[in-house]
Amino acid sequence: MKKMIILFSLIWCWLAQAQLDYPFYMQDEASFKDGRWHGGNSLQLLNSGLGSLAKRIEMVRSAKSTIDIEYFIWELDLSGRILLTELVKRARDGIKVRIIMDKSFTVLELDEYYAEELKRLGIEIRYYNASIGPLAQQYRTHRKILLKDREEGITGGRNIGDDYFDLDEVYNFLDRDVWIKGSGAVAMADSFDAVWDSGMVQIARMPDPRQVHNFHATAAERRTDLRLRVHRRRQREARKFLQTDRDLEKRRQDIVALGNKLLREGPQPELCPKLTFVSDKPDKGLGIDYIEQSRLVHQVLEKRMANVQKSYLIVSPYFMLNSFTENQYDRLLQEGKSIDVYTNSLGSTDAFYVAANFYRIAPEWTEKGMNIWMHNSKFYPETAVLSPKISDARWGVHSKTQIFDDEDFYIGTYNIDNRSDFFNLEMGVFCEGSPSLTAKLKENILSRMNEGYKVIKKEEAVDKDNNPASYWGHASESHLKIMKAIKLPSKWFEFLM
Repeated sequence: MKKMIILFSLIWCWLAQAQLDYPFYMQDEASFKDGRWHGGNSLQLLNSGLGSLAKRIEMVRSAKSTIDIEYFIWELDLSGRILLTELVKRARDGIKVRIIMDKSFTVLELDEYYAEELKRLGIEIRYYNASIGPLAQQYRTHRKILLKDREEGITGGRNIGDDYFDLDEVYNFLDRDVWIKGSGAVAMADSFDAVWDSGMVQIARMPDPRQVHNFHATAAERRTDLRLRVHRRRQREARKFLQTDRDLEKRRQDIVALGNKLLREGPQPELCPKLTFVSDKPDKGLGIDYIEQSRLVHQVLEKRMANVQKSYLIVSPYFMLNSFTENQYDRLLQEGKSIDVYTNSLGSTDAFYVAANFYRIAPEWTEKGMNIWMHNSKFYPETAVLSPKISDARWGVHSKTQIFDDEDFYIGTYNIDNRSDFFNLEMGVFCEGSPSLTAKLKENILSRMNEGYKVIKKEEAVDKDNNPASYWGHASESHLKIMKAIKLPSKWFEFLM
């Protein structure tokens, strides 16, 4: 495993400069003339989950020609149903709606039965990387895109699901998106077209009812006639899910009302004088030039990291380093530059393998001078929610944000892990030249961070007042046992995480 990571790093260092070609890389800079800015992109920070969902609904409802969407996960829950039924209404109005979904068998819920019903209603779905091979299966689209009329877009950490929009009564994410209007959204739209037409994407097709298989069925239930019954039941479920009813409309109204209120009270759109859009290119990594040609996000981030003069602030749900990233962090710390990290504790994540690797390396990096803060698994009341049950749920970090020298920032889909470096299709935007946007972003990050716990050394943490705190983020005993039990295999397979 370690040799493989070192090999990746050596190849990365050896290869020439990345092929930063449009539409997977774009820079746009506004000009300042006659006392005002000309051009540029308008950005809005979407910290609230409910606000971010309301913004998506607003964009869908106001679209005049096209809606393009790409996600890693689309959950079949309340928010997933609300957005799909909104899209169905717009498709009936004649709006062209296209959706790219990742075809990972571990997370796919919006499968061919829903795709077939949506096609009947005027919406086309394609799937990214339907391969079931163990190696090819690793290459996923982790991009998150919602585009309106090719001129406005949202990207960031959120997939589609109640836990991303502050709606789940069991577990929710502290996440972040950014709304963009301008050339950045145009580039995002053009990159969507490139992925849509790529060899990594296939048209959704209804499965043969004779092949429908329920892994939990008994031997008798696997007979052809019963497979046909399962097939027809799945068709009915998809059809019913895409219909509206009185209860759905009431819940939709409540969400939109509170979400719009939070949008009005939150950060408003501001000019980003210099915006960079970057996305990895769709590829299965079979060529020697794969990293040079396709892995663009990390390469652009690495260049930003190399230019850090004072401070580097990182927010990521995962914090798993390879030798290349370790070398960059070591260099910054040795040069006297500060690195602050905000990530998950065991209590705020169910990704036990990630937690096992995090707790293995965190004390070492703390000794080197890195400041590592963990979310404590509790609700942070920066935003209103719809019920006390939601605020009583467990909460974790899912935003992917970086700030460089308190001046420039990145918001996107990239995690600090090997999957984002080498496998997943990632994307994001950089904004330079806006002290106001950067200050508001940092204020929100620090407010979340200060509600968490800081790692001091192995099995020791403190809160913002330097009082002893739960090193495991109030994790249950059962979760602690699971994490410790998989500590060794988590280390072995870290290169795939």
